[in-house]
Amino acid sequence: MAKSKLGETKEALEDYSKAIELDPQYTKAYQRRAELNLKAEKYQEAVHDYSKAKELEPESRGIFFSLQVLPLFSRLAVNQVFQKFGTSCERPNWS
Repeated sequence: MAKSKLGETKEALEDYSKAIELDPQYTKAYQRRAELNLKAEKYQEAVHDYSKAKELEPESRGIFFSLQVLPLFSRLAVNQVFQKFGTSCERPNWS
């Protein structure tokens, strides 16, 4: 956790992966790794980790909320790309 607060994302991701390897039931490690992946715009990895955390703690409101808002982040990222580079290709239909 300290490494993620220091901005050492790669090292923190490695630490969380090692923690999960040592204890595959360690829900907080999945959550924290998902948060770092989200910050790094690695949305598929974030979905995977949040989904695993939800599997381990199905009653967690925090995990549920994270899974609900995660698609918004990826949509915002796509919209930012279109704003930056224009609409040289067709914009996806998000409805």
